[in-house]
Amino acid sequence: MNRSKGILLVMGASSVFGLMPLFARIGMSNGLNAITIIMFRSFFASIILFVYLKKKKIAIFPNRAVIKELFLVSFIGYGLMLLTLFYSYRYIPTGMATSIHYIYPSAVLIGSVLIYKEKLTLEKTMVVLVAFIGILMMSVDQWGNAFSWAGIFLAFVSGVFYAYYILKASHSPIREINSYLLVYYISISNFFYFLVIALMAGSLSLEVTWAGYADMIVLAVFSVAAMAAFKTGLCYISSWAAAVLSSFEPVTSIAVGLVIFKEGFNAGSITGAVLIILSVVYLSTIAEQSLNNRRTIVKKSRLVLSDGKERTK
Repeated sequence: MNRSKGILLVMGASSVFGLMPLFARIGMSNGLNAITIIMFRSFFASIILFVYLKKKKIAIFPNRAVIKELFLVSFIGYGLMLLTLFYSYRYIPTGMATSIHYIYPSAVLIGSVLIYKEKLTLEKTMVVLVAFIGILMMSVDQWGNAFSWAGIFLAFVSGVFYAYYILKASHSPIREINSYLLVYYISISNFFYFLVIALMAGSLSLEVTWAGYADMIVLAVFSVAAMAAFKTGLCYISSWAAAVLSSFEPVTSIAVGLVIFKEGFNAGSITGAVLIILSVVYLSTIAEQSLNNRRTIVKKSRLVLSDGKERTK
């Protein structure tokens, strides 16, 4: 049951993340740019979360060891992931950058095996590979002839940073803290982080319409819910499984583009979406089989113990 809950939470979070391009387009048409969207989203999310944490009487300052981990995850994991991915768009098409960024399920799988000694199986490897091929097929038509080592490197590093975030959130003391507290630290860190970047780049514009600010508030609410759901899901499923389930995000983005923005949908996109859905379904099957196997082992152990007790009588 817990495993299924984890799968549903991460898939739900990924689906909500897939709606982000919709909010981004609305924001950009109302005076915002890519940097200020992240900045204002983080600002409003910080306020919402601060009020929520105070109301629920959740301590904002945990012990020092956890604060250190929170800083590392917020700054190095999530903050640098956003920054490097954003700057990769300056050098290569977004489709190409997205494909390279999605090496993070592979990076999570490798990190889980090398650092946390999780068992590497053929099934895990195939699921990650199929999901990556799906992402590739969905975005390869956007690659064109653009090629830049700087863009490729930034997109690749963004995937590594996100893998670091997932592994830390899944295995470090952060795993035990309140999900909303983690999102609060990520949000407040990213606000100051991107405020400095906006000031340095001269891209801080406050000529935003009321519709733009309203869009950012709604985006902040969705982001808080999605990030908290993702972190909570990591408590029930493995980090590599969460990384694969995250590949459901571009499927939602393409669906939004098709339904709302009337964008094209070619054979590659359809094939890629089908591969991602198949990998997610197969991953769910693996999880269910694993759960049933554990139940069988527990049931057999109980039978052996009860049989032993009867014999001693």
